[in-house]
Amino acid sequence: MNRTGVLTVLFMASLAAGCSSMKIQTRADPEADFSEFNGYSWVRHPQGSDARVGPQVGMWIVGAIDEELAGKGFHRRDPGESDFQVGYHAAVQGKMEVSNVDSYYGYGIPHSSPWMYYNVGATQQQSAAQYYNEGVIVIDIIDVSLNRLVWRGTAQAEVDDDAEPEQQQARIREAVRKILADFPSNQ
Repeated sequence: MNRTGVLTVLFMASLAAGCSSMKIQTRADPEADFSEFNGYSWVRHPQGSDARVGPQVGMWIVGAIDEELAGKGFHRRDPGESDFQVGYHAAVQGKMEVSNVDSYYGYGIPHSSPWMYYNVGATQQQSAAQYYNEGVIVIDIIDVSLNRLVWRGTAQAEVDDDAEPEQQQARIREAVRKILADFPSNQ
């Protein structure tokens, strides 16, 4: 590969690395009255969950959600005594990101207008593909009195398969904190 090709691939790799941030989305039912919420219970985890999200990861997610909700003034209660229920889903899936960059070399020749140039030179298109695993955490809030989903938050981010368990747990805590940042507080 020539020098231009190597520089293009390095540039594209740096762009791909920069795209590994966490994407957070939240949606709330505009008719929901969150001021009535005091205590919560957990929804039974659904069958058919992603096998790559093992029991340890599930415990980290539940612990992080419990911690964030406690910090917002909510108390965990028995199912019959709660105002709202909390559920989560987590999955990991393989992704591929393809980037294309046109690399131009040469000089522009002035046009009759001082703002326009004719391009004289050559262009070459370089493509790079990045394969990675993307993790998704979804947190659902269900109003018990209405038996209806009233709030949902999601986090999507690249999974570092080589991370130590402490780093994975810290990343999960960060995701849960960011997801629940917009959830109304009880304080």
